[in-house]
Amino acid sequence: MLTDTEELARALDYPWERWIVLLHPSQADWVGRSFNGSTRVQGSAGTGKTVVALHRAVHLARNNPEARVLLTTFSAPLAALLQDKLNRLVQGEPSLVERLDVLAMQDLGERMHTAQLGKPQLIAPEALREHIEQHAPPEICRVYGQAFVVEEFVEIVDAFGLGDWDSYRDVRRLGRKSRLNEAKRRLLWQGFAAVLQELEISGQITPHQLFHRTADQLHRNGSRPYQHIVVDECQDISAAGRFRYSTARNPTSANATTPTAKPSRWLTGSSSCAAKASPQGIRHLCAQRGRDPPCLGRSAVGRIALRKAATHGHAPRQQGHPIHHAPGQRLGVPCRDRDGLR
Repeated sequence: MLTDTEELARALDYPWERWIVLLHPSQADWVGRSFNGSTRVQGSAGTGKTVVALHRAVHLARNNPEARVLLTTFSAPLAALLQDKLNRLVQGEPSLVERLDVLAMQDLGERMHTAQLGKPQLIAPEALREHIEQHAPPEICRVYGQAFVVEEFVEIVDAFGLGDWDSYRDVRRLGRKSRLNEAKRRLLWQGFAAVLQELEISGQITPHQLFHRTADQLHRNGSRPYQHIVVDECQDISAAGRFRYSTARNPTSANATTPTAKPSRWLTGSSSCAAKASPQGIRHLCAQRGRDPPCLGRSAVGRIALRKAATHGHAPRQQGHPIHHAPGQRLGVPCRDRDGLR
């Protein structure tokens, strides 16, 4: 958190537009540092990882006049928020705007597929599910259910681009709780092969195939649309997206990627930084000075709801309560005043 009270005092006079892109001085080194390859910035929620990502993207564009820089994330609404913040950082610099692309990962895949292979004909999720359920082996469905078969295709076969029996038989099903022996996998593959064949005949592709096919084409023609890529919320990007996004950059370029992630715990190391401007610390120091914090006094629960609403489209529901312990009673969990939280 912010440890210099005088720094915070100066920052409290900034307008809200500056607060949302404020870079803590201790984080400036991570923005301008030179890395030999990909680097991940890790920290808990509210520590400034997204702000670091924004400043890093601008830094790469400014210091590489001939390079194109991509700032990407997992959803279109979040990409729009990043674009708005980026515009505040590069006001009056049109040359930077032209070389800085802010795109959601899915939009990036569709744009690059269109440029390399033509406009994709994506299958609707409901139609894909129907195809999978139609070819789901009854023996497997009786034990695991149809939903398991659908997830197996989407999260394993489709996500990793498995196109033949040998690949599916040998793949490590990381994260899947139910173990499958070779006999069960063979039953499943017969149905999955039929689904893949139907997709091929219809000319439709899945969102995962969108990335796999585009990446294969980029490899074939040696094209690299971006020299530097910055990824925000990379833990929410699908397996295909995480595996394939690097094909859009020059693999021999240093500082090529600076992903930001939000793990469940703090991690330290030579390639990670602990972002320091936490909302809790800001509120605590604001309370000491009798100032209203810039986060408008929302509770932690309220901020999480607002963030999810911004990225998933549902408006948060907020309620007022006359006494401080009423929200805790409303949620059915104990609530106590801590570090200035109300």
